[in-house]
Amino acid sequence: TGNYPYFDPVDGYYISQDQTDARWWTGEGNVLFTRWDQHKIVAGLEFQHETKVVQQSFDLSAGLPPSSVLDIDTATRSLGIYVQDEWTIAPNWIANLGIRHDSHSRYGESNTPRLALIWQPNPQSTLKLLSGQAYRNPDAFEAFYASGTTQIVNPSLQPESIRTLQLVGEQQLSERTRSSATLFRYDMSNMIDSVTLAGGELQYQNFPSVTAEGLE
Repeated sequence: TGNYPYFDPVDGYYISQDQTDARWWTGEGNVLFTRWDQHKIVAGLEFQHETKVVQQSFDLSAGLPPSSVLDIDTATRSLGIYVQDEWTIAPNWIANLGIRHDSHSRYGESNTPRLALIWQPNPQSTLKLLSGQAYRNPDAFEAFYASGTTQIVNPSLQPESIRTLQLVGEQQLSERTRSSATLFRYDMSNMIDSVTLAGGELQYQNFPSVTAEGLE
């Protein structure tokens, strides 16, 4: 619960009170399969059921009964299934191949692959080529909170996503010293952020693609 003071030229000072309440169940399980030589396979699933995602907002003006501005419950369900194979393809070479499928009751289906190619010529040196994809759904506040005056809903808000590519080198210099270098590229799409509209209200929107490249 939060109380926020505001001033209106007509009504004067008033308190905007926000109340939130959320409850959810989660569960996960996985199995490890090592019967095939040179393969270590992990498969599993995760689920989450948000049984209650309540957001409420009231205007508390002096001498007047509370005025309800927002009163919603946006419960959701999600299920994720994944499989990954750690495959020793040759001496000193390992490939990690994985994929995950997610189903969300509001935002639909999503597939996120992952690939890692690892070369370890000796116990002190490692070179990795990593590629993957991830996403994030809008949270309840970004997608559904609306105060009527300071923030409005964006019904077309979509999940944001990222594709990553990394080349990583690691070298153990001594028992206590290790060096590493990473060359990376990140491609982000539909990034979620708030913008101020012409009327002064805030709204969460998706932004065009953003690319980051660098060396660490």
